[in-house]
Amino acid sequence: MTDPALGLTLVFNGCIYNYRALRSELEALGYCFFSEGDTEVVLKAWHAWGAGCCERLQGMFAFAVHERDSGRVILVRDRLGIKPLYIAESPGRLRFASSLPALLAAGGVDTALDPVALNYYLSFHAVVPPPHTILKGV
Repeated sequence: MTDPALGLTLVFNGCIYNYRALRSELEALGYCFFSEGDTEVVLKAWHAWGAGCCERLQGMFAFAVHERDSGRVILVRDRLGIKPLYIAESPGRLRFASSLPALLAAGGVDTALDPVALNYYLSFHAVVPPPHTILKGV
């Protein structure tokens, strides 16, 4: 979702349980809405409160915000990682997704097993703790 007036673009996956209450707060601050869902609420909340909006979000989510004026791209996920955020870095690019299949779909990611992650997986009952994943390139 893009809001040209605010200079923000948001890619969002998740569910914000308290988005109606946040929407009311934002409307009281003068924000106008053109949709009924939680995605636009997250976009306007970022504009109003910056990274501090994350403390107000109740739910599971992963998102990226592009700020046109600063050129920054900020990646965010919920506190518990219920919606994961996978990242693959290679020279000159950074890719991200909230699922491994989505990240791997474009190719170019090292899919070899990460031996450290595999050790965790086999030692801790199928759990691979962050920042590791079972794949080297993610």
